[in-house]
Amino acid sequence: MVSGGKVSVKYIIEGTEVTLENPAISEVDSNGNYVVKKENTEIGTPYDTTTMIFQPKRLMKDGKTYELTARKVAPKTDPITGEVKAEDQLIIYEYRLVEEPEAPTPGQPKKPNVSGPKTGDASDIQAHGLLVLMSGILIFAMRLKKRREEG
Repeated sequence: MVSGGKVSVKYIIEGTEVTLENPAISEVDSNGNYVVKKENTEIGTPYDTTTMIFQPKRLMKDGKTYELTARKVAPKTDPITGEVKAEDQLIIYEYRLVEEPEAPTPGQPKKPNVSGPKTGDASDIQAHGLLVLMSGILIFAMRLKKRREEG
């Protein structure tokens, strides 16, 4: 067995070096990066950081939500899947701030919902009507049978 370097992952905010935390991973190296494969893992051992644990779609920081970008942080990042090599490997995922809808300013009324409530389509109404009709027929038939048995 030939031991190699570690494989770790780092999460940054788009266009910065500000890091994000991934609460799904508990093991962190001395640089603050999340460990995918430990130091001295056998060279050639496959790794994959495309799982939801290592590549979450969204992360939070300071009450703000960040979503994964499709951009590669080249040339700083190693491949997101591959095999352990002799040297350490670092995969960097970049996240961008999710823009929250603007809250109305005080004193500014909200726009009313003029479309009205959504009550379903005609097929839902027909299905419910059929169910009520069938229930009524069943109850009628049961009462009729009971009367015949009594008298």
